[in-house]
Amino acid sequence: MKTIFEHMTINHILIEEGQSEAIVDATILQNGKTDLVKLYLSNTDLNRLFLKLQTLGIEVSLSESFNCYQTAEGNLYTLDMKSFGWDNITISDFSPVQEIRQIRA
Repeated sequence: MKTIFEHMTINHILIEEGQSEAIVDATILQNGKTDLVKLYLSNTDLNRLFLKLQTLGIEVSLSESFNCYQTAEGNLYTLDMKSFGWDNITISDFSPVQEIRQIRA
């Protein structure tokens, strides 16, 4: 799916060590309709998302912002935007470079 999200609010991010995609729970506004979605973003697009957040004054750091959980398969990193008060930050016009998979919640 190649699209531009008009407005997107990030709720939660999950990164699994060694995987090429991150899972991003978000609320999107597209064509006047609000949807809760899970997006599977490539690492490149996740970095682009972090840059968008940075332009809004949100500094996301894997070591400082994410919780780390060790598993037999590697580390899981989770970020709950609400715990930092970032759950009301809206990103405008986010367009992934690579195709993403989307699962509507």
